[in-house]
Amino acid sequence: MEISAEPPPSYAGAGSIHILGYGLRLDDPELNRALEKLQDARKDRNPEIIARLNKLGISIRIEEVEKEAGDGQPGRPHIAKLLMKKGVVKTLEAAFDRYLGNGKPAYVDKFRIESSQAIELINAAGVYRFWPTPVCWNWRTRNNSMTSCGR
Repeated sequence: MEISAEPPPSYAGAGSIHILGYGLRLDDPELNRALEKLQDARKDRNPEIIARLNKLGISIRIEEVEKEAGDGQPGRPHIAKLLMKKGVVKTLEAAFDRYLGNGKPAYVDKFRIESSQAIELINAAGVYRFWPTPVCWNWRTRNNSMTSCGR
């Protein structure tokens, strides 16, 4: 399981950090509520992106995005593929560079939970956690707070 979270204030990077949990207890109610909230936020984001594209004169419907995603969670990559199929852009990279990337006309920021909350949820569910994004763990105190990496 992966949770995209808001980085701590000391983190110098932009965007989200991704915290992975292993050994997940599927019946943990708090974790499931948080994951559902994140999934709902992603679903709410797509119609706003589509509305912005429509205002730019690009005709895309949510049903097309859902069809493109198949059984997966619909998102910006599927919208980018539709922009390619419709001839609006030639590449996926161009879709993000012109429309879907941060600061572009159809970009909608995504909801993220605080990184400390993500860690608490994962710990409460009794799973192992791992950050694939470079973040410093406070090994000296071995607690759930992230350090500023010496900055």
